[in-house]
Amino acid sequence: MSVPVERLLLIDLGNSCCKIAAVDSADTAVNARVNAEPDIGPGTIVRVYHTGQSLVITQALSRFAKPDRVLLSAVAEPLLAQELTRWCESHWAVEVTRFATEARTGELRNGYTRPEQLGVDRWLAMLAAWYGYESAVCVVDIGTATTLDWVDRKGQHLGGWIVPGPETMFDALNSRTAALPFASGEADGLGFATDTQSGIRRGVIAAQIGTIHQFHGLLGSAKRKKSQLVITGGARHDILPALGLSYREDDWLVMRGMLMRYRLNQEIE
Repeated sequence: MSVPVERLLLIDLGNSCCKIAAVDSADTAVNARVNAEPDIGPGTIVRVYHTGQSLVITQALSRFAKPDRVLLSAVAEPLLAQELTRWCESHWAVEVTRFATEARTGELRNGYTRPEQLGVDRWLAMLAAWYGYESAVCVVDIGTATTLDWVDRKGQHLGGWIVPGPETMFDALNSRTAALPFASGEADGLGFATDTQSGIRRGVIAAQIGTIHQFHGLLGSAKRKKSQLVITGGARHDILPALGLSYREDDWLVMRGMLMRYRLNQEIE
């Protein structure tokens, strides 16, 4: 029996950025253009930098047509997720499905001893990457925090790392050191720096790259050759030019994972 197509609104609520997408449940991928114009419709994705404020997000949501269902992934403050859930339920009178990390989703198995401690965005990203690339995957998400996870070819999550993201590193230096000048942004190469701001920028970028290389090297070379390095996250753009590894960029991993998880629910039902 065929499953009816639904109009879905996907909300990926991160610590500093919220992505919103209108898609049909039959869509095979979420790879639409980024669009902030008023003519929002199916296949459109909008980014909102929220700084913990629900108003800017609900203003963006109000420009979307009423969906049949809202799918929510949230790692931001719980109160913010609750406010968005209430807004969607009252404004559209629709059900909000909020995803949580599981010990197992389909053939993907969580490697954490306490699965609920793993961020839902990481879990959904792994779900999309492992099913989407059909191989072992190393998933790196560079945002407020940089998270790294390995999944073997059989779907077993081996574990992961969490380190501060680039801007969080910049902020730590800027807020905790009185004598250092403010620094952020892209490094102009990774050679010796001859001024303090360049030294901070290059050091932060090098720290991110070194972390990725170290984590990626945890598996032997034979297994790495049969795997896919997948990188996502809004802060990745300053890191990738100097990374020196073969990788695939995928800006919409979490949303793909949300759509995949929802389909798995439909199949079970």
